[in-house]
Amino acid sequence: MSRKPISAIDALIPDRPFEYVLQRLRLVSSSKTPLIEVAELRDLPEADDRDYFPSIEVKLRIRGLKLKDPVTAKSLMSETRLKKYFEGEPMQKSFLRWFAKYIADRIPPESPEIRLKKKFGTFQEGLPGKLPPRADLKLMYELIFRQLNAVKAFLRKQPTRNRRELSEQDPQFLSEARTFSWWRHVEHGEITLGQIEQIPAKSVALQFLMLRYSVEEEALKSRLFRRE
Repeated sequence: MSRKPISAIDALIPDRPFEYVLQRLRLVSSSKTPLIEVAELRDLPEADDRDYFPSIEVKLRIRGLKLKDPVTAKSLMSETRLKKYFEGEPMQKSFLRWFAKYIADRIPPESPEIRLKKKFGTFQEGLPGKLPPRADLKLMYELIFRQLNAVKAFLRKQPTRNRRELSEQDPQFLSEARTFSWWRHVEHGEITLGQIEQIPAKSVALQFLMLRYSVEEEALKSRLFRRE
């Protein structure tokens, strides 16, 4: 079995991994090419976003370094530690500060929201509470409402006798239902298919949001249906 060709620097010191990494660091630090590049940016489609919130997927490329020794296949860098670095508090805070300034700088001077510009600089002083912004909450509510209506339509097509039992055994139905973030509450018995079938979808959607955020109905409705 032929071995995959390796570069000259990969073959330089296969038996001395720390020196190998040192050589790599010297190489990439002397290069004019950025060490970390964004390989891909994309908005996640709604179906991939289990938490409802809008999300951006960022794929990074770290040039000139490897997770494993190309010759011995031994680990040079812990995947867990690398992931922890990018998800760590310093990186999170740095991104939030940059993003807040970026948005603040984009508010047009003539916009009625120009008064918010300074608040972006002190956004961490506000109390977030349990509930997300109204716009996000409304999107979640409408999405759950549509999904519940789809489930109701499926249930109505089943024979009246043992309708719920047959639905729970239908692989196609379960495959789609398990993509709904709220379905875990059904699996845990907090809300049943019988309730979904009998109670208006709007009321059930509110119940799911109340369970998700551990809030009372009055607080949820106040945020969701507040008049601007």
